[in-house]
Amino acid sequence: MTIDQKLCDIEIEEIRDIGKGGNVCLIFQSFKKGYCMLTGIYSRALFLIPLAKKVNAGCVSSYVLCKDYKTKYLNELKQGDEILALDKNGGKSLIIVKRSKIKSWPMILVKGNYKISGNRIFDLLRDNGEDYFNDYRDIFHLKERKTGNLINVLDLNGYKNRKNDICAYLDVATITPDYEKNFIMCDDGASKFVKQLKKRDRILAYIQMPKLNSRHFGMKYEGLCLER
Repeated sequence: MTIDQKLCDIEIEEIRDIGKGGNVCLIFQSFKKGYCMLTGIYSRALFLIPLAKKVNAGCVSSYVLCKDYKTKYLNELKQGDEILALDKNGGKSLIIVKRSKIKSWPMILVKGNYKISGNRIFDLLRDNGEDYFNDYRDIFHLKERKTGNLINVLDLNGYKNRKNDICAYLDVATITPDYEKNFIMCDDGASKFVKQLKKRDRILAYIQMPKLNSRHFGMKYEGLCLER
């Protein structure tokens, strides 16, 4: 996989019921055991949902990663569409949608963060410039490791010679059905019931780095589009 397709572990900060919403239930023509589809409410971070013959995939407005790394909203999927699936090692497979149904279901919001090291922060600075963090300051939380104090993006250069003293946290989130047989992939490669997740658990996500590419009509484009 390329650097912007790396599977990363994230730490859950919050998990709570948010009431009923439109859930997309997918039935597949075939699938490989151990593979997951990728969905999430932000295109910058997609969560791994283990595949089965029938999957409650998430809310209608969630993204799903499809063939050629394009995205669709879950409610746009129809018979014959091809979804990109990954295993925990980054192996890829295409799965075909046989049927899609939308039904009202209790939903759970899962929020977390992806920790970025100081060295990685300066790699991003070198490649993208200060404006990168300035534009995305609402979703990057730059902090001092020891004190936890927030760092202004304009003060980043002062840490150039002590990169280990800083880190950043990228906001990530998804919405999943509150369903007793709904799974999500954890950082150790094992599946866990969504209802069993708790704060500080670690789960896998596909993080679009180094650039937080905006998306329009399902494709990446150069430009700023903040997702909140």
